[in-house]
Amino acid sequence: MNGAAIAAKNSTPVDTSVLAHLLGNNDPKQLREMLNMYLDTESDVPAALRKLIQERNGAGLAQAAHAAKGAAASAGARRLAEIYKELELCGAKEDWETIEKLAFQIDPTFEEVRKFIHAL
Repeated sequence: MNGAAIAAKNSTPVDTSVLAHLLGNNDPKQLREMLNMYLDTESDVPAALRKLIQERNGAGLAQAAHAAKGAAASAGARRLAEIYKELELCGAKEDWETIEKLAFQIDPTFEEVRKFIHAL
């Protein structure tokens, strides 16, 4: 999936039904708490990924993107998880051309997730 397809795939930054399903309830207070915990633990990820990209560390990028993908998917940040998935796959192959294109989507997509969660 290319970068444009990833960006167009989902229109909502966070699908709260994913986390509600994992929690076994749809309590807004608990969802907000868990999503804020996601932001607290994952806020350094975009910078860490950018650093690995700048260093051309494909194996490190694949590993970091894999971990970030799981956290984003669990939080319901599907578009962000897709970007991380592509970074993981491309990092393992050292496909720097595609990685560079995806790199431009990391910060704006994470910021959309942050804004969505703060608006809850």
